[in-house]
Amino acid sequence: MRIFETLVIAGYLFSSCGSSQVSTEHGNDALADKKIEEIDSTKEEKRVYPDNVDSSQHAQVLAFIELVEQNKLDELSSLIEYPLKRESPLADITTAVEFVDYPYELFDEEIKTQLQKYLDEPDIIDRTMSNGKFGILNGLIWFWDGGSVAALNYTSKKEQDYIKLRDAEIRALLHPSIQSFEKNYYIGQTEKFTFRIDWMGDSYENLRYASWSNKWNMTQQPDIIIENGIMEKQGTIGGYTTSFENGEYSYVLDQRWAAENDSGLGDFLLVMKNGKEISSARVTEILDELAFLKKD
Repeated sequence: MRIFETLVIAGYLFSSCGSSQVSTEHGNDALADKKIEEIDSTKEEKRVYPDNVDSSQHAQVLAFIELVEQNKLDELSSLIEYPLKRESPLADITTAVEFVDYPYELFDEEIKTQLQKYLDEPDIIDRTMSNGKFGILNGLIWFWDGGSVAALNYTSKKEQDYIKLRDAEIRALLHPSIQSFEKNYYIGQTEKFTFRIDWMGDSYENLRYASWSNKWNMTQQPDIIIENGIMEKQGTIGGYTTSFENGEYSYVLDQRWAAENDSGLGDFLLVMKNGKEISSARVTEILDELAFLKKD
């Protein structure tokens, strides 16, 4: 799958990007500000701002929690940074309509209990000076500064049930040589190739790369399988690289979250020979693995 932050990846960036002009993609901050302003003013007197919590961020969190408690999905949908990543094999939520119609209940009673813990003891992880985000509940939910939701690192019971059901179906469709893995991280397609990257354990140095020519699919024997891939963070908001060594060649998924201009943003598959780049191709991420496997 993609970078689903349940793996505690995207929220924990820690080094600097440098001083060059940076282009980033934040979500619906203006809409978030509007929703925060619209919150019932009668609630204001109940708000308590602990000394160690920024009052503006606290207000944004309270506005979000109020909408969750009242199951106001239409209003919540305007606070989401899309796509909202979900755990594979769940497809990411890419639009407000998909959010409202989502069949697996994002905000069940368990997460509402967790949000109550925040209300009882507010605590914010403030990384707005480094990557523009702040989080609550030890990174369970991340917000952009402005109130829009950047990541929901929670999997509901209904989502878990779906994952178990679909995981078995997906593995049965894959070629036997790649059926064994811990969890899918990413599936992508360039003009020439389809590839997948799977977690083989819980280590940043234990990923597997498999690739096919686009005339084939993942039900067939991969052209290349490379073990022991390494994932590395690239700067504060720079993204990730996931690298696989195969003799004098290496294959790198370069996920760029910040660049000097928009054309440099996105996911790219690099092929290196003896450390020198010999090709670079923009990647389209496959968000619905099961549908992709069944299409052929």
